[in-house]
Formats: sequence, C-alpha cells, structure tokens
Amino acid sequence: MSFETYIDYDYYAGTFGGTVDSGEITPLLPLAADIIRGRISLSDITDYQLERYRRAVCIQAEKLYEQGGLYGLRYSTEETLKSVSVGDFSATQGSSYDTNYITDVSYAALAVLEECGLLYRGGDFQ
Repeated sequence: MSFETYIDYDYYAGTFGGTVDSGEITPLLPLAADIIRGRISLSDITDYQLERYRRAVCIQAEKLYEQGGLYGLRYSTEETLKSVSVGDFSATQGSSYDTNYITDVSYAALAVLEECGLLYRGGDFQ
C-alpha cells in the first residue's frame, strides 16, 4: 500500500484533535513523521495501522512542541548553564551538552505503534 507519510495540520487538528496552533505545530509534523518512520516497518501496512501511524506522528509532534519546538531543536546542542558556584557552594546538573533531544521518541507514540504491530521488524520463525 502506498501512502503519504507526512501529516498536515488539517489532519492534526481535525482528526487527531490537536490544539497547538498551526504556526507552531506545522513545521514539526514532517520532523515527527521522519522520527516515527525511522522506528517502524511500513511494508504491507493496513488501513488501521496507517491511522495508528498518523496518530503516533501527531503525538511525537506534540512532544517536540513541548520540548521547545524548532527553537528547542535548533539550540538543544548549545552549551547551557548547568552549574553554579557561590562561595563554598557548588551545584552541577548533568553534562554541559544535551544531545538526546531529537532521538527521544514519545512513549505514548511507541505504545500506539506497538499496539498495532508496527514496531515489529523481525522475521517469521517456524
């Protein structure tokens, strides 16, 4: 089955019921589709699986939005202040780089994909 793997705002707002403004979520939908598509097998996909795939893309796009949208993606690998020292007091938070931003897939999106069998990539065993 051949199908369009990108989701548009009409689907996001209408069918999925998303509430993020068009200007904020529309640029994130193709990126979310790329992230989800990289995790699944799209061979012999059913109509039901296609709907679940689309739902997972919308969920992933909302996760990207919650993490700062395009601004967050653009600056997620920049050095940020994660430690402070005042007199004898010192506190540090993790490393100075946050590079896991774009590889972080929503657990809710993975659950949707797993439920309909799209995460399975193995062979048939007899």
